Amino acid sequence: MSNEYVSSLEAEQSTVTLGVARNIRPRTNDENRMQMEGFQSAMQVEEGITRSEQVSSDITHFDWKEFLCKSALLPEEFASRHASRFLRIFGDNPQVIRRKSLELMGIPEQYIQQILIATMLLEENTEMKE
Repeated sequence: MSNEYVSSLEAEQSTVTLGVARNIRPRTNDENRMQMEGFQSAMQVEEGITRSEQVSSDITHFDWKEFLCKSALLPEEFASRHASRFLRIFGDNPQVIRRKSLELMGIPEQYIQQILIATMLLEENTEMKE
């Protein structure tokens, strides 16, 4: 093959390569940009989910069922049935429990005594820890 023929093939190949590169490059940049935006969006969504999971796991409610069963020594059936009512009425603070509130809730007298004693003991334990 002559040098002229090889040179013309190389020149033509360069021209074709340049043309292909010009046609492909903008599309590739757009695709890359779109792909990066997709990754960033996915990462933000994932971070948002992780943050919301962390926030919701940081928010812990007082476990009324455990308190009623283990501290007040009430039957588990009673604790299961009334734990959500205690949460709605007293929130996360057992120290706000008063006899009158328990009476208005219809709690039997024998259970009222146990709940009030458990509340006092819990309050003493909390003060001792501080």
